[in-house]
Amino acid sequence: MTSLIENAFFLSQINGAELLHIMLKTYTSFLAAIQIRCLVF
Repeated sequence: MTSLIENAFFLSQINGAELLHIMLKTYTSFLAAIQIRCLVF
């Protein structure tokens, strides 16, 4: 039972890091899009 909880915690940690990475990539691409729009217009 303890190992099951530890595995769930480990998986949630990985998913959290993956989610953070995706959010960071989305944020940087969002900023890049804003900069490009400012340059174009």
